[in-house]
Amino acid sequence: MKNNQLTTPTAPHERIVLLDVIRGLALFGILLVNAPSLNSPIWISESDFAFKTNTWDYIVTNFIYLFATDKFYPIFSLLFGLSAILFMENMAKQGNDPIRLFIRRMVILFFFGAVQVVFIWWGDILVVYAVLGLGLVLFYKLSARLLLMIIYTFFLVLTMIHIGLAYYHWQNDYYPDEVMVEATDESAISESHEEDPTTATEISNFSNEDEMDLIYHYGSFMQILEQRLQDYYLVSLAGIVKPVNFANFIRYLTYYLHLFAIFLLGAWLQKRKIFQHIDDNWPIITNLGLYATVVAFITHLLSAHFDFFAEAFYPISGLSMGIVYIFIITFLFHKKNWKKPLAPFAAVGKMSLSNYLLSNFILSLLFYGYGFGLYSKIGPGTQLWITIAIYIGLFLLSTFWLKHYRFGPLEWLWRVLTYGQKVAMKPSTPSIIVGQIKHNLSDNRD
Repeated sequence: MKNNQLTTPTAPHERIVLLDVIRGLALFGILLVNAPSLNSPIWISESDFAFKTNTWDYIVTNFIYLFATDKFYPIFSLLFGLSAILFMENMAKQGNDPIRLFIRRMVILFFFGAVQVVFIWWGDILVVYAVLGLGLVLFYKLSARLLLMIIYTFFLVLTMIHIGLAYYHWQNDYYPDEVMVEATDESAISESHEEDPTTATEISNFSNEDEMDLIYHYGSFMQILEQRLQDYYLVSLAGIVKPVNFANFIRYLTYYLHLFAIFLLGAWLQKRKIFQHIDDNWPIITNLGLYATVVAFITHLLSAHFDFFAEAFYPISGLSMGIVYIFIITFLFHKKNWKKPLAPFAAVGKMSLSNYLLSNFILSLLFYGYGFGLYSKIGPGTQLWITIAIYIGLFLLSTFWLKHYRFGPLEWLWRVLTYGQKVAMKPSTPSIIVGQIKHNLSDNRD
């Protein structure tokens, strides 16, 4: 039966501040990885960045690869699965149709992602989240025990498949990053960028991948838009629609299944109410953190020395490190001396959607030809300082914004379109985020 009562979003005092803190801190890791991607050709290896010119550039490149690459998107994916189940549970408690509202919520997220693909960056993840997120409705009513069995099965199968892929690559002297281009010569890239094309005609005459990447530096808005759509197709769809070979298809497929498996892990955390009852679940949290630390150490040690293990352990390597980060933040947040210094980062996390899109928009303006055209002109070292500056700006903006409004601008729009009704933007009392944090901190143990 349809319920005619008003649907209400989660009240500020009911939010779990720790989750917003984790999101807020994880966003910095996402920025560390996204900045080089916006300033690199799509075929540059994820373990390498373009336009390195000095020792500091190489140090930053290796630091980001070791501690950030593939470590932070699992955190957001896990929290996405958790939030999805939490949303459906809250809607059911209010007497609404949780599945119908969640599907509408994913459709709107898809729209946000599509806007980013077209106007901002080819590396968007929101479209994928929206499409895969729809599958969570099939697992919404499962018990935590059954869900955990399914998660074990997912990761076991994914790991076995990647071991097979690693063996295939080893036997054929083949590496995944060679799917798009047989070889990369960074010196050739740097030299090609020294020639400054001055007209759109010259740019349109480019014929190979090295030259086409110059479009991001010198191209017009429409030329960059067209190139961005082509790159999105190559990165996100080509391996499924038109794979180079069967191994290429399997690797693309397992990437999406891997994301969904992490969604399910987040769903399990919500089913067990891990973050709602930290004290009661502390043994589980501690065990997860310790097991993840051991797995992360072993997989990263082997992966750093052998390409075979880098491929074989892909489903669990980055995820295990992401869980370690979550455990560290959770542990520190529940210590008296760390709680207050960490709590302000909740503002960044509460506005994570707005901050994610805004940061990518800023980076696109800095690097692309229709903005400041810094593409290829700066290396990873300089990018690091830019990333830090952007994050500080997001932190200050989020803190200021949430002193006057209940939600971030896109978070508010997402709610309005999901519920199909007006949602109050301004709080009944000022500085609501401060009050929210104080209220929740008083309930946490020291």
